[in-house]
Amino acid sequence: GVISQKEEIKDRYHALRKSIEKGEKAFELEDWERMKQLLDTIVLSIVAKNEETYGYKITQDVRSVVDVSESTLYPVLRRLQKDGYLETYDMEYQGRNRRYYKITSNGMILLDNYRREWLSYKKGIDLILFGGNDE
Repeated sequence: GVISQKEEIKDRYHALRKSIEKGEKAFELEDWERMKQLLDTIVLSIVAKNEETYGYKITQDVRSVVDVSESTLYPVLRRLQKDGYLETYDMEYQGRNRRYYKITSNGMILLDNYRREWLSYKKGIDLILFGGNDE
């Protein structure tokens, strides 16, 4: 059932982490690219949906759907900013500096491309899982 699937995924995740810690090659380059693209898509989508969102909130929103550490997400945010897909601005909040993120027009173009790729991918998977016509 669902519990055994979750346990299997958790076991595979822990085995993968151990192999990475040992320095073993856990993924092919293509797998890393897919994971990077998936994280980019999720981050861009979250930022696009929220007018004013900040780093910690973004990481919490991402972590609500993907099991990934904050230390993995902040470099994603920085890279997307460096590549021109996100803009940042700092504002004080309760005496502390908070960095806010906003998607750029190039970020929206990239997100739209990722969404189209996802729909195409999903359509193929749905056809395999559910058969028949996808209408």
